[in-house]
Amino acid sequence: MAAFEIGEEAIARGNSALALPNVWIPELVERFASFLHPNVVICTLRCVDKATAKQFGGRPEFATVRLSQAVPPHAFAARWASPGAMRDLTLARRKEVLCLTAASGVVANLEVAIDAAGMLLDAYQLTALLHAAAAAGHAGAVRHLAETERKLALSSGGL
Repeated sequence: MAAFEIGEEAIARGNSALALPNVWIPELVERFASFLHPNVVICTLRCVDKATAKQFGGRPEFATVRLSQAVPPHAFAARWASPGAMRDLTLARRKEVLCLTAASGVVANLEVAIDAAGMLLDAYQLTALLHAAAAAGHAGAVRHLAETERKLALSSGGL
């Protein structure tokens, strides 16, 4: 933090030689991106600045967020957590979003998606989500959904 403050003070005094650079070297950004999941590049790295957005824009691997793969929770919540986010989706599409999110294995996103769907999940729907998470090999999501199913059974008078 102190180095950043010194940089701002240097700019204020007109001494840009002491200012910290605010530049991304495209080759380094490419290298960073090569270690990141495409959804992270799309939802996070491309949002850093206009140059980075342009660098990754127009490339098919960074054009579409795949809900069946891990999406950064901040980006998922920004899209789906607002009231009425799924209002324009049919019931079938809402269920599809839920299954894709379960398949991603990100429990935080799954909770947001369930809330955003605006419907009460029954045992059949929870089983479909369990199957999606299990088929993708996400034990954490399976545990979370199994616990949700157990709570549903208890609240409805089941075992």
